[in-house]
Amino acid sequence: MTVNEIACALGESNKEAFVVSTKQQVGTAVLQKLTKVVGPKAPLMVRGYIDTPVGRVILANILAAAAVKYFPNNGKLLYAAEAATFAAMDEVLREFDVQGIVSDILDGITIDVPTNTPTTTTTGGE
Repeated sequence: MTVNEIACALGESNKEAFVVSTKQQVGTAVLQKLTKVVGPKAPLMVRGYIDTPVGRVILANILAAAAVKYFPNNGKLLYAAEAATFAAMDEVLREFDVQGIVSDILDGITIDVPTNTPTTTTTGGE
């Protein structure tokens, strides 16, 4: 690999990292603002849940649905909603022990996973 190829590969890698990092930062900022705006207006029974990881996932998804349905031409809002959903899901995955939950769910369960190898069946006359 030449120095130019390495530089190009690093450039693409850094570009992707920048895009993901920016989306994370924008999403986090949008979630903070969304939580502050919606929290006081939410029904009393759900206010305590809004400022939690799962509450933020729900808020981000409501924002995304509203953006698509009511403001489909507002690129800024659509990006903000996408970024909020990205950041909220990232937070949920960091907060929950996903590997432990999956392990607990599958513990003691036997699952035969089909393979992609073709099977042949024969009948008595062949």
